[in-house]
Amino acid sequence: MRKSRFVRGEASPDTLYKTIDIGKATCIEGTITGDYVAVGFDDGSVACLDCDTSDVIWRDTAMAMKISALCFSADNQYLAAVSQDMTACLFDMKGPKLIKRINLDVIPEAVSFAPNKPNKFYFYNRSSVFMASFDVEDGSNPVSKYTFMPNDSSVYNCISSASSSILLLSTESGYVYLYDLDQNSSIFQFKMERTVYSMKISESGNLAILNGNLIDVYDFEQLKRNEIKVIAHISCREMQNRWNDIAFSKGDVYAFCTSADSTMIRYAFSKGQLTRELGTQEQVVLKLVYIQSRNTLMGFTGEGEIWVWKALARDNALEWATQILGFEYIPESFICKETNDDWEVKIPDRETVHIHDETTVDISAPYVREGDCYTEYNEGIIIPYPF
Repeated sequence: MRKSRFVRGEASPDTLYKTIDIGKATCIEGTITGDYVAVGFDDGSVACLDCDTSDVIWRDTAMAMKISALCFSADNQYLAAVSQDMTACLFDMKGPKLIKRINLDVIPEAVSFAPNKPNKFYFYNRSSVFMASFDVEDGSNPVSKYTFMPNDSSVYNCISSASSSILLLSTESGYVYLYDLDQNSSIFQFKMERTVYSMKISESGNLAILNGNLIDVYDFEQLKRNEIKVIAHISCREMQNRWNDIAFSKGDVYAFCTSADSTMIRYAFSKGQLTRELGTQEQVVLKLVYIQSRNTLMGFTGEGEIWVWKALARDNALEWATQILGFEYIPESFICKETNDDWEVKIPDRETVHIHDETTVDISAPYVREGDCYTEYNEGIIIPYPF
């Protein structure tokens, strides 16, 4: 009787794990390390949730009205928040504690830290982009206004790249601007067919632009060289409304997209196609954030509820048992019990399959089946995840 270890690649967090109702959420942002997620609320409070338990580990009521946007610095030391009460607040996450409050004469709608410059961050309203420089020691809060923006259009989005000094802005008229913060000049611009409502840069350096019911994914490095290379067009034929948001999994294996008609889909870049519709949700999911270190997808709905999706071992147990043992399907009744994070699948006249912690599968069997789905090594059998 042999004991083999099956190791698979990243599973997809496409199972709705839980919903959290701790107030009406209005924005969400995750740390790069995946330790926690920050959530802004309609009442002006900001909270941090534990990514494993979803418990609230810190909450602050420093602002009086709806939180419009949140952003972590590249080193995760600071969290910036902007509110409709015309303030921008800076929190030190080592506390966590409020260390700065900046009073503005406009209502900011988004915030972004300057790349490689943790003492500067940017915010905008529909007509202007501003830069705020701060010193956590002396309390100074100088704010300057950028004048490079066109006067004929409203700004819809403002994001920065963690690996460069480029600020990206999109406008109501469909233009996307790449602005070099070091050179203080616009270096490239291009026109989309529709208003660009949202943009997002993945950890791998791909830029997703959401315009209407299409999502175009570009090579960001080539855009900085004034070259346009489209990596993917993501669309859903049946969907009539526009996309709300996109989140990239680790290594850009998947993109998870949510739309204004409550549709959610999973797109596989390796295949260049939609690989699964995650179904029509009970509520419209407005924003998504992917926690790489936890293989967890989080977002909030139009009703303000926080939803959590995970790649649960139970939901992969049947799929893996069929792959390993060669069955066309295995009835769900064959799943017997859960012990901690392990699931057992008992097959008549076969040994028990153990599904472990969402990353490995152990099986005791008198034989192994050779084929395309796995390769045998001295230490066991390695099976790639069947995308």
